[in-house]
Amino acid sequence: MNRAVRFGVFACTLLVTTCAVPGKLFAAPGIFGEKNIVVLQANDPEPVYAERLETIQVAGNQGEQVTYSKLVASAKEMAKKAKANIIKINAMKARSSANFCDHITATLYKAENPRVYETEFTWTPERRLTWDDFRGPVQPYSSDNIAAATFCAIGFETNTVSQNNPNLRVNVFNTFYTRKSWIREEEKGAEILAHEQGHFDLCELYTRKLRERMSNVNVDVANLRTTLKGIYAQLQQEYQDRQQRYEDETDHGLIYDAQHRWEAAITQELAQMEKWKDS
Repeated sequence: MNRAVRFGVFACTLLVTTCAVPGKLFAAPGIFGEKNIVVLQANDPEPVYAERLETIQVAGNQGEQVTYSKLVASAKEMAKKAKANIIKINAMKARSSANFCDHITATLYKAENPRVYETEFTWTPERRLTWDDFRGPVQPYSSDNIAAATFCAIGFETNTVSQNNPNLRVNVFNTFYTRKSWIREEEKGAEILAHEQGHFDLCELYTRKLRERMSNVNVDVANLRTTLKGIYAQLQQEYQDRQQRYEDETDHGLIYDAQHRWEAAITQELAQMEKWKDS
């Protein structure tokens, strides 16, 4: 088979209200920072073979501007104290006139292997992709020469900015989706996996670039959305172009010398952007 691989989607998650998310809850840097705690989203299945420990409430203080990622980071601290390694988000309420602060409800579980239940995670230097992370079905529209597909995304969230709260906080994150990423069983091999890791490493590299660009942005209530969208759109195009160059110059990972050169270059660039590895 003439093997080829395809890089993942690049998706924007733009939030300009505290903890309000379109469609589903998501994870952010810091949420998966601890090695052994998995966060499940509201629409993920219950971890049926895990031990259920307790249900917790996590809320911001009255008048405090918090993001979803900060709430889940707090939930992870509670999970560690309870010796839990799975957090299942059940519900979330954003601040309103009837609800003085944001809060989430979650259930804590303990499992022998929490990663069995994992549906998404963010990039970390100590965690390299394995074929166990590619759990999605082979898409019927995929041609036979596509061996694998990596789906990962870059997004960001902000706190609520208003006349009374003008200080902007931006949280930039990336996510790898296990249920969308897939591999043909007969094509599993070290070379293809290394190529897929390169796609995810590029995702992390441009996550750091986006953090850098948004770090000194000057916005107000009127221009917040358009300014951040503009910065994101520009980086998105650069990211997509770079991913395509990676595909073209390595011939989807089949030109091994080129693949090794790209891996070395990406590693060097990640080191140069070390300052921006955290949100």
